[in-house]
Amino acid sequence: MNSFVLDASVALAWFVDDPVPIYALQIMQFMEGGKKAMVPALWTLEMAKGFCIAERRGKLTVEQTDHGLRQLEIITFRNSDQP
Repeated sequence: MNSFVLDASVALAWFVDDPVPIYALQIMQFMEGGKKAMVPALWTLEMAKGFCIAERRGKLTVEQTDHGLRQLEIITFRNSDQP
């Protein structure tokens, strides 16, 4: 298995949950090990909405949300088919 489908709830757990669930950490390790994550077309919007909700509920600060969105850009670029 060189690729897998990454659900937004798993990716949001990396930024919102404390502690991060073991399953989410394992998925992160898969990606660090070179596995490619495939995401649905609406994934980025799901993630942005999840960050907004977490911020509104007081789980994240504005700065944490900004940082998370920047990290998503890195994650999605690293996992794209672009060089």
